[in-house]
Amino acid sequence: MFVKAGLIFAGVAFLAPLARADDHSKCYCTADDASYKCVTEKACELYGAGMQIFENYNPDLVNITMLWHVCASLNVDKGGKMAYVSAFGGDEFSDACQQGAAACPELAHADTRINMRKVLIAVIASALGAVVDATVNGVPALNGPVFPVNDISGAKKRLGEFVHPGLWHTHDDLERIRSNVHSNEEPWKTAYESFSTDQYSQSDYVMKGPKAILCRGPCSNYTSFTADSRAAWQNALMWYITKDENHWNRATTILDAWGSNLTNIVGTDTSLLVGLEGSLFANAAEIMRWEGNWTESGAKWQGGAGFSIQLYWLFARQSIIIGQANYGMASIMALLNFAVYLDDVTLYNYALNAYLNDPCAGIYGNIQPKTGQGAESGRDQSHAQSALAWAAYAARTIQSQGYDVWGEGDDLLLKGAEYAAKYNLGNDVTYDKKFYRCEAVLVNGPWAEIAEQNRGVGLMANGKLSPAIWDIIYYAYGQARKKSAPWTTRAKNKFDKDGGQKAAPGNADHPGWGDLIWSYKRGESTKSNSETIWGGGEIGPDSEGMVNV
Repeated sequence: MFVKAGLIFAGVAFLAPLARADDHSKCYCTADDASYKCVTEKACELYGAGMQIFENYNPDLVNITMLWHVCASLNVDKGGKMAYVSAFGGDEFSDACQQGAAACPELAHADTRINMRKVLIAVIASALGAVVDATVNGVPALNGPVFPVNDISGAKKRLGEFVHPGLWHTHDDLERIRSNVHSNEEPWKTAYESFSTDQYSQSDYVMKGPKAILCRGPCSNYTSFTADSRAAWQNALMWYITKDENHWNRATTILDAWGSNLTNIVGTDTSLLVGLEGSLFANAAEIMRWEGNWTESGAKWQGGAGFSIQLYWLFARQSIIIGQANYGMASIMALLNFAVYLDDVTLYNYALNAYLNDPCAGIYGNIQPKTGQGAESGRDQSHAQSALAWAAYAARTIQSQGYDVWGEGDDLLLKGAEYAAKYNLGNDVTYDKKFYRCEAVLVNGPWAEIAEQNRGVGLMANGKLSPAIWDIIYYAYGQARKKSAPWTTRAKNKFDKDGGQKAAPGNADHPGWGDLIWSYKRGESTKSNSETIWGGGEIGPDSEGMVNV
């Protein structure tokens, strides 16, 4: 969400009086989310005031359960302006006062307890309430501008250098998938059998959205977007493989629905929502635009509406402040995808430079060059693995654009995969406690020892599969480049044995379906012969060679 800085400062100033423990202004806070409503009632009672619960009229905001609790009709002699503001999501609201007297401790005027985390959440809520009705049109970009970076290898110099389609799949990649499926070649044949029957690959898939507002952290209402973005991408691939117009219709309908209705993305984990679901969404759009001749709903020469507008304002502009480690790499991956779709030379070069040179989020910030240790190997294994995968998906987009970063740092990404695979398959590895992510203190780091949490490959103790990360690295190095990747190969085999190729992952963290989308025969060239900006080939739902220019 693009919030003017003044709104945030205003929210802080508004709440500041509540943090003073004097006779004129009180703020009662507890560490227990479930006691919010009960505590608010008690605080208002002490002020001789009744409590009001304000639910924003916007239905999308109500869906993410942002509520304000305030005291009404305050006794002016006590000098109070507001006794309590709270913001929370999920089921805590309905459970608040069901926990009895224990959830509502006695409060005294002289004993004001402040939990700053709750105050900060309240600040976020006040800022959100002030701008919740803002739409994309006319809203200034808080995260900008992006400064040009031109002096790096692989940088784009002009628009005509972009290859389309050119995110995870070039025209040649799509043709390789399609031809091998139709020729019953393995592993494409078996992978397609599972892919084509998956719920998200069906042309009659029922959309879960769209919504006007999406939120991730601390509120959560984005699962509909997760499902729909996956369905759009899988139907886009199904259309290309089968040329069934029903899949064309399903993919483009989803893209248009979200592109026409989404107005805001908010929350503390916006970057992950934008980066992960957004990448699936952009990859679906890239296929349908350049191979399927899709013209987005609302597109016009004056601008102002449609999928691309949302992609620019709500996705790309919210990704340019890059975080750390896996979180930062998710943004880099997303920015590369968004930049190619938008033909944004400056944005693409900015993201490429971050991949190569950002000391906190780039390839060298995530992987120790000598050993391959991950910057979050001491935190837990799922975050460490995701950083590798997102770096690989980013490398794939860069490859599609004609530049090879797989060999960067003497095959550093492979080195990182080998380290992670060896450890997660139950073996000992060296661990350097001095190599850790930037701002590790945010996630209880740095860490003295390598983490056991989420350790494993394939089926885990909780009955779920580990992250689907091994295929892209195995095929890029072990097959296409004929590199030795023994531990990565073993990890892939274990993941496949445990059913990793049978269904889509349960979230948007990883696309899955590696045997279908990343496969190469050993030694097969990864270079595309498609030098035109649209890639060529049979384009359009009726395969009549139409080109969307």
